[in-house]
Amino acid sequence: MFAKISPKVAWLSVAVVALLLLGAGTVAYALHYADRALPGTTVAGQAVRGMTRAQVADMVTARAADTSVIVHVDGTATKTSLDHAGVTVDAEGTADAAFARNASVLSRIGALFSWKNFPAATVVDDAKMKALSQEIATALGNPVVDATVVVAEGGESYTTTPAKSGTGVAFDQLRDTVMTAATTLTAGESTLNSSTLMPTVDDARAAAVAKAANDMAAF
Repeated sequence: MFAKISPKVAWLSVAVVALLLLGAGTVAYALHYADRALPGTTVAGQAVRGMTRAQVADMVTARAADTSVIVHVDGTATKTSLDHAGVTVDAEGTADAAFARNASVLSRIGALFSWKNFPAATVVDDAKMKALSQEIATALGNPVVDATVVVAEGGESYTTTPAKSGTGVAFDQLRDTVMTAATTLTAGESTLNSSTLMPTVDDARAAAVAKAANDMAAF
């Protein structure tokens, strides 16, 4: 004969079994995602749940290579890749950021209740970005010209060539446009306003350098 079990004990037994099953499931989940991207994780807007770190890095590299930007200024279009614009996408750094929440069991479990997007990590070479800005100005037909110091005719002194303002796009405006594409790994087109750009090296600065050089040569 089986002993009669009270309703209270029956419900408690069911609860104990459920907790045991839940605990086992939680452990299995935490182990499975120890080295895989967690649920609710996106990188540059793309879901990466279940992917390994290497797969995430490879995906970022591939998308970065395919990302381009077309800039329209005064009816003239200039297309550039991220690399040509001076932007390097750090695929390894991006993957590291996306996997930071895998560090502990508690953070893995917490990912079940939260969603997080990780933009692509980038490194910017401002010199290449400024070269792109000059390229756009050249395409518009009126590039900025810096003043320079050159050896004068006769080869015994220094003189200067004049600076000239030009037409192009503001550097910060161009940078923001390219960086939006880089961090989201999304190709796009933007229309930017042209503006008058001033030379980095003006006539006065070049003249001062030429004078200093001539003074030194006189000794």
